[in-house]
Amino acid sequence: NSKLVEKRVKRAECLAGLVPKVASSSKNFYMYKFKSGDLFSKTATPSKMRKFLDWSLENMWSINSNVDISNLCHDFYIKKTNARVDKFLKDGTDKSLKINGEIIPDINKIISNIDIKWLCSGKSSLIHGDLILDNVIETNTGFTLIDWRQDFANNLLVGDLYYDLAKLNHNLIFNHEIVNSGNYFISESEDGIFCDIMCSKNLIDCREELHSFILDHNLDLEKVDILTSLIWINMSPLHEHPLDKFLFNFGKYNLFRSL
Repeated sequence: NSKLVEKRVKRAECLAGLVPKVASSSKNFYMYKFKSGDLFSKTATPSKMRKFLDWSLENMWSINSNVDISNLCHDFYIKKTNARVDKFLKDGTDKSLKINGEIIPDINKIISNIDIKWLCSGKSSLIHGDLILDNVIETNTGFTLIDWRQDFANNLLVGDLYYDLAKLNHNLIFNHEIVNSGNYFISESEDGIFCDIMCSKNLIDCREELHSFILDHNLDLEKVDILTSLIWINMSPLHEHPLDKFLFNFGKYNLFRSL
């Protein structure tokens, strides 16, 4: 995608010092320098997680912090979610059903219960945009970020700090190694749907550190939880069966509980 390449290259300039320098690019490709280190998904511990969060706050999240991004957030959280729901349902309709033993309303009713003004009153900052452990390299001197998102609702300079926090929160539950090993579950019966996922104790401890960081800096943990569920719902049409169905129902279940 030539437009994506163009935006990624431009965003690398915005994220200079945090991401590897782009060495060259063309219409359909871009190349950046190799960075020695370890994927944070292999080395993360609770103490390292706090170190990474402090590093992110100092070097990334404290930049561009006085911009009104409510319209950007509305496009990114509400419009995009509605489009992704339509894509998952494929012209079908969602309905109320029992998930994990609890009656969960249809997705449109759940979304209608979100306080959109509150959710979209984001905290503007420089963001990575896909802040998962696999996109962080722990180096001898700190951290380097890779595979940054190309924009936030078409804006290259600013995004919502809460989205970075939610992506990290999502990945500490929905861990790629666990998912790729098939250690998530979804089953259907006359009683409804059961869905669950195995979690790493170490990553759960890292998640507790993330939550402590959020509260220590007077940020809204409830907003992070709701955005995390929306991330799962948004991911659902991008994956094949049965992971698509797991993500949609797991997202619905957790969004309803968060609200």
